[in-house]
Amino acid sequence: MLLRGNRPGALLAIDIECAVCGAVTTTPGLAADQVIPFGARMVGRDRIPRPHPLALPAGTVLADRDELFRVDLLSRPRDVPAVPFDVSAPTLHAAGAEYDALTGGQLAAHRAAVPPDTDEMWPGLTRLPVVWALERLNAGVSTPGFWCLAREPDAVAANQLGAFREFPSVWSQHPLFPAMAAGAASTGFSTHALAVFAAARALAVGGNRVGFSPPVRAGARIEEFHIEIGSGEAGPSERLPVLVRRFDRFDWPGGWGAEAAATRAAAIDALIASQPRINARHPGVLVLSVGAVRRQIDPVLIEGVTRALQERGRRHRGLAAVALMLPKIYATARQDQVVFGWIFLPFANPHHKSSGVIIAAPPGAAMQGAAMQAAPVV
Repeated sequence: MLLRGNRPGALLAIDIECAVCGAVTTTPGLAADQVIPFGARMVGRDRIPRPHPLALPAGTVLADRDELFRVDLLSRPRDVPAVPFDVSAPTLHAAGAEYDALTGGQLAAHRAAVPPDTDEMWPGLTRLPVVWALERLNAGVSTPGFWCLAREPDAVAANQLGAFREFPSVWSQHPLFPAMAAGAASTGFSTHALAVFAAARALAVGGNRVGFSPPVRAGARIEEFHIEIGSGEAGPSERLPVLVRRFDRFDWPGGWGAEAAATRAAAIDALIASQPRINARHPGVLVLSVGAVRRQIDPVLIEGVTRALQERGRRHRGLAAVALMLPKIYATARQDQVVFGWIFLPFANPHHKSSGVIIAAPPGAAMQGAAMQAAPVV
């Protein structure tokens, strides 16, 4: 008898050698769609005789060091720099093929379901944003002299395209990518659905160890992740939740006349709504997905959020920080090229006792590139 009373998943990729015949049995590691379980203790390879059975407390997981490193490497976002991409027929065709693959062959049906634009209404942006963007830009690139940043709807379409293109390039190796994609696909890959993954990447680049949990049901959207505080031989000791919520009151085509008082009020509403999940007993981080807003509104958003934290941060001591997540498209020296990048703007709560999370924006990741102009278009 090599193992008695084993719970599935309690021993991950652990070798057990029979003291009688010397045969080695290896317990299963993590499956392709599994992430590292909470509380997993890392075990280095060594020969340890066990004259008596090893008793593991309930919930304890022992995992081979190499197995944890393997899955942890897959779970990290890829380092994909922000570089120019062509707004051209080949680019749009490739994006359409990617969309078709991620939605299980639904591109043609979704194209047929996109309602037509009018002079002041873009219903397809709400219902099927990526397909709407592909249809609009396909019509544009067939027109001589087309520049996707000349008109706001085309710039928003390019912004949506950029967010969609970045998503698989950063996360497709993740064990949960099929579930990530399925949830985002239920929204047509809106920027609000993709903002959770962009925020996780930004916090990972900032020095935090982030992780996702499997959705509660197939096809459900992943709307949060966690920062693991503490790691090593004893495993992570705490998980700090990061909630990502829509903050779309000023999303295009709205937002005209936005002022600090309105953004402050909206931010206070978001803080209050987050309290059932983030409070003194359960600290965490709140990320607000802004959507594609006009660049003139960015300073007003920042002022409103900072004012809300200054005035209300004491009442929300469990809130470590509030961050704004903004997808941005940039012009380049070439009319047929643009650059996409997410801007992550975190604001630490001055009244929060440190939870160990690193509140720091990536060093200009979304702003890099010599061809970029100083300011985004949207």
